[in-house]
Amino acid sequence: MIGGHIPAKVLQMEKMSRKELKSPDRIWVASRDLLSWASDQWALLVGLAAVIFVAVIAVTLVLQYRTKNEAEAQFVYSKAKALYEQTQMAPAKDQPSLKKDLETELGKLQEDYASSRANGMASLIRAQILLGENKLPEAITELEKYKKSL
Repeated sequence: MIGGHIPAKVLQMEKMSRKELKSPDRIWVASRDLLSWASDQWALLVGLAAVIFVAVIAVTLVLQYRTKNEAEAQFVYSKAKALYEQTQMAPAKDQPSLKKDLETELGKLQEDYASSRANGMASLIRAQILLGENKLPEAITELEKYKKSL
């Protein structure tokens, strides 16, 4: 009793009949029905669990492969970037071999990791090389590729 009067819930409980009090709890009935249905449909539930399990494994493997592939591409990109910076600072006699190595690394990115972000970032190096050779339209194309990769 609160403040001199009886709360509505208590009054409702008092109005319940004996039949209602003796009947099973609704939650208990729902749980029993669910368990009964699950035991009747066990093959369906096992199949559904297997499909979900296979899907989770497949998604995990795909994501792991993509991450590994991008890490390898980033490694090749870092080698290409270092070679590009070395060609900028190297004496003229060393430049041909450095440029050949740089072209090899950029080609590897283009062929093996074409859809990676690292290949898109390598487009900036390609554009800088093309600008140095006064090939402006090709450089613009590479810069657009770089922009898309961001």
